[in-house]
Amino acid sequence: MQIPRSTYYQWLSRQPSQRELENQRITDLGYDIWLSSNKVYGYKRIHVALKRQGLTVGVKRVWRLMKAIQAQSIMQRRFRKPVTQVLYAQRPNLVKHFDDMSGIWVADVTYIQMPGGSHLYLGTVFDPEARKV
Repeated sequence: MQIPRSTYYQWLSRQPSQRELENQRITDLGYDIWLSSNKVYGYKRIHVALKRQGLTVGVKRVWRLMKAIQAQSIMQRRFRKPVTQVLYAQRPNLVKHFDDMSGIWVADVTYIQMPGGSHLYLGTVFDPEARKV
């Protein structure tokens, strides 16, 4: 390949670039911020804290550097069960007071959210006399 032997030694004695030094400084400051927050802060909050310290750096850069040192938030978003909002008064349950259940069917429609972001509706009809769906 006709590469001089001195290339290897030049590579060994190479000084880090300005960008590498800056990345190391951001990583050290970000890691200190992450530890001082009891590992709660994620890359977005670390970015805000760095900005408050006067360091102008992009969010994606902070994300990349924090990911490289595995400084991730231990917090996760809580699952919030979807609630039904009823804008009118609830109707009374007229079936509850019947003694004879012949000829009565009970129906229900349930909304099911699928992993791909789509949704399905499940409609069921229940015969209380035969106790069958």
